[in-house]
Amino acid sequence: MTNIMPITSFRFRDLPGETTTNTFHRIRKKIYRVLLCEFTRPAEKTANSLDIVNYMETNTLVEHGVETAILCRSKEIYREAYDVMVLTNCFVKITSVKGIPLPAALSGYQAPLVSANERAVNNFKGYTSTPRVEHYETVGCLDDLVKVWNAFKYLEAHATGLISKLKMSVTIAPNLANMRADPISPSFDDFFTKKTQQALLKPLTDNLYGFQGVQIKGHVDSGLAAALNIAHVQVGAMPGFAPELLGENALIMVIKSVRENYWMKDYKYTPSPEHLAKLQYRMAMFYRLQGDHLNARLALTYINGAYRLQIGDAVIWREREKIVAWVIAVGADEE
Repeated sequence: MTNIMPITSFRFRDLPGETTTNTFHRIRKKIYRVLLCEFTRPAEKTANSLDIVNYMETNTLVEHGVETAILCRSKEIYREAYDVMVLTNCFVKITSVKGIPLPAALSGYQAPLVSANERAVNNFKGYTSTPRVEHYETVGCLDDLVKVWNAFKYLEAHATGLISKLKMSVTIAPNLANMRADPISPSFDDFFTKKTQQALLKPLTDNLYGFQGVQIKGHVDSGLAAALNIAHVQVGAMPGFAPELLGENALIMVIKSVRENYWMKDYKYTPSPEHLAKLQYRMAMFYRLQGDHLNARLALTYINGAYRLQIGDAVIWREREKIVAWVIAVGADEE
């Protein structure tokens, strides 16, 4: 007679969420990513296809492979799954006014959109930022936001004077306060750190730097928004790191200023060896004080360059000793 093994129930939360074993390393989180973070990108087009009249037909909506039913299983699973979905996808809500052909420009730049359904867009609350140019609403992801800003530049090329009149606002963590008040919703306070804020705003700074009709709102450091050359700032309570950002921006601008064609075509400014040494010394010291171990080797490269230009300089040598000690301490000397 065959022995029949008793059937035991299996609960999803029996799977470990965080563990150090190789076999079960973050199994639940991997399942959440498969169920909630799979968006098939639309086929790449061979050329931009700006169609002002039929923009909805040319919209680059992604194919959904997400299974949201898992969010309804229990409060605990909802918190875990929602957290993974939002932090992995970094959804961005984009709004524009009627009369501004942003959808067509987005299509022309092949910016993948998650949804253009107004009801779905408004009901969802897990946005990391909300660029707003009034009325037309759609959802994209942070990784594709650079294409969105390129679309604005494209509009300026086809509608002269539009950008000078454009009023745009970008809200960081627009629903953070509501999430804090919701006992079911996961907390995202730890997510909106210095690096996250910079990452969310980097596509804006790279593509629309200096546009005067832009507002930065929400939970973002006031100094960060000011350093981005934004005209108006509304701030939330976030840790301050403006001096660091301003210092880095200043040093980067100096480096750019010695490149050919910066001041005028076919012209390259060549600073004196003393000035070059001072610049490399300051870059090296900045990276050491910043404390990011990923920049340790870069700091050493800069300080060595400074010392080669000013051999025997006691100040540069003392800074080099500090940086060498830092490189050894973080193990960067073994890379």
